Amino acid sequence: MEIQTPTSSIPILFLVGYLLAGIMSTVLTVYIVRFRWQQQAARAFAAILILVSIWALGYAGRMVSPSLTMKLIWTQLAWVGIAFSPVAILAFSLIFTGRGDYLSRKRLAGLLIIPAITQLLLLTNASHQLFYQAVWLHSDDGLQLIASRGGLWFYGIHLPYSWGLYFLATVLLVQFAVTATAMYRRQATALLVGAIVPWIVNGTFLAGIRIHPELDPTPVGIAVGMAVIGAAVFRDRFLALIPVAHEQVLDELDECIFILDDADRLVDVNASGKAFLATHTSSEWVLGDRAVEIFPQRVLDEINTREETVSHREVNLEVDGSDRWYLLRIYPFLKERYTGTIVLLSDMSAIKRRQRALERKNESLEQVGHIMAHDVRNPLSVANGYLEVLENSAAIRDLPAGTQDEVESAISTIEHAHERIETIIDDVLLLAQNEHELPETETVGLERIARSAWEHVQSSALTLEVESSAAFEGNPDQLQRVFENLFRNTIEHGETATTIRIGTTPNGFYIEDDGVGSSVERTQTLFDVGVSEDVGGTGLGLAIVRDVINAHGWTIEPSTSDDGGLRFEIHGVEFRDS
Repeated sequence: MEIQTPTSSIPILFLVGYLLAGIMSTVLTVYIVRFRWQQQAARAFAAILILVSIWALGYAGRMVSPSLTMKLIWTQLAWVGIAFSPVAILAFSLIFTGRGDYLSRKRLAGLLIIPAITQLLLLTNASHQLFYQAVWLHSDDGLQLIASRGGLWFYGIHLPYSWGLYFLATVLLVQFAVTATAMYRRQATALLVGAIVPWIVNGTFLAGIRIHPELDPTPVGIAVGMAVIGAAVFRDRFLALIPVAHEQVLDELDECIFILDDADRLVDVNASGKAFLATHTSSEWVLGDRAVEIFPQRVLDEINTREETVSHREVNLEVDGSDRWYLLRIYPFLKERYTGTIVLLSDMSAIKRRQRALERKNESLEQVGHIMAHDVRNPLSVANGYLEVLENSAAIRDLPAGTQDEVESAISTIEHAHERIETIIDDVLLLAQNEHELPETETVGLERIARSAWEHVQSSALTLEVESSAAFEGNPDQLQRVFENLFRNTIEHGETATTIRIGTTPNGFYIEDDGVGSSVERTQTLFDVGVSEDVGGTGLGLAIVRDVINAHGWTIEPSTSDDGGLRFEIHGVEFRDS
């Protein structure tokens, strides 16, 4: 395709500026898509860069095209960038300054209506001349350039609308640059420079202050602006660290935040703090009121007695006849002198209620333990004594053979029931102990403790295999109870089990059997108090296992053994040299 090549210095400078603006915008877009795309603000900024690239490259194509028809095609393309870029700039400014919530899809669609109409009117301009009143070719040193005179839509709608959006975006960025921290202030300043330079250039061109009568220098200004913004991308991590308005962050917190100045006047408060004041303060309050006018007396007393260091207090406030508890933290902030106070209030009412419920539960457990230790065990001892007398009674030996067997069977059943009651008492007493705090620990051998437990519960139908004699720190009495309960669990529920196997893992040990295992649903509730598949079971055995294991600082997890049976793995054990 035939193209025009400028020969004089000014047109060459414009063409280079157009190409640089397009190339730099494209390069920055690729970089942002690759490394910053997860940020919403980065995606909005990439839209600006794409539009700027279209604008600049459209101008370059229009400049080197030889015919009016081709120049109009490139002009149409350039105006895609020119018309839509103000919307993209405003959208980015809203997101970058923490006001992205204002930019709903419906509002964005509304903002795009004017640019879309601009594109349509430009495309159909020959039939109405609303956008351009006239378009012609202008010869300059052998170079054919397009010249135009704007119409009603151009001056009456497009320019006011575009400059209005740009002005609003600039105000947002200026406001942010003034109030932002140092890092974000540099970012905002780079944005302002990158945005203002091309618009100043565009404004002077439209005002008639021109280097060349027909060549628009705006894309050259864009190239300068892109260089400034490009430096910010790599130097200040622009678009990698996106600022968020502190009001948004503070209002998302459940904690009440109050900021007082050096005269104890309220200068800032978040949404939770406003709700607190609405609940605990009867009179209307406004920013600037003194602390004595807005805070409840209990909070005010703590503020008045604050020191120059951080203080933490619990305060109790009554609301509608019920107590609410708060953790009050007071942070004086100092520079050369005392300058203010940050007051934080965290609602602890739910935690306090749970704490009191737990205290009541512990008291109930202590009462149950007392009953078990005295009011149940004492009568049980009396019953065992009479049962022993009955067993040794000569009257039983004088009974007929059949009747004697029935009586001895009944006595055996009663003995078993008494043993079961003793087990339940021991289980309940162990659960009632203060979350199984370990009274004493010593070095315990895995094999020794396992075989000691086996002697108390062994079954002729099962074989015990211990594959390790590893040693670790623990309480031997409580750990023996753990193994006894796990063994009993296999005896009572293992059904087809023939072997119980014990061994070590890299961070603990395991106990498994080769029985029928357990369903996933049952595995999830194995350690719950009261859960038992045995009709006579208490549902306390495995709950005790869990609590004793946790008291040692370990964890226990049920799973399936290689043989399909039930496997318990204890993790977090630190082995010692045996």
